[in-house]
Amino acid sequence: MTTSPTRDILLRARALIADRRRWTRDVTARDRHYRPVSATEPAAIQWCALGALLRVADDPAAFVRAVNLLEMAAAALFKRSVRWVNDRPGRTAHADLLAVFDHAIAAATEAERVQVCRSA
Repeated sequence: MTTSPTRDILLRARALIADRRRWTRDVTARDRHYRPVSATEPAAIQWCALGALLRVADDPAAFVRAVNLLEMAAAALFKRSVRWVNDRPGRTAHADLLAVFDHAIAAATEAERVQVCRSA
């Protein structure tokens, strides 16, 4: 079974920020001087959750589906938005954010499985 574009984007974005040093808060991306930059800027070395999706997305429709899955996962796990999980002050959110990605990836995997079953 091939990976859907949505699941692929989620997997690549999670891998991008899995190392805590490549993750940031409050902006979509930062350069090596900790200055805010566009998520797609070559100088970017840190990304927030949505910035990581922007960085790796090559299919606009899959990007929108990936954002929706992340939002649903954040709501299911924390009753909050992805932005809140990523940016909330006073608490380290990196592990929680990775859990949101894992939940969204599981949902994308299940959607793929259901699609394959319907196609068979």
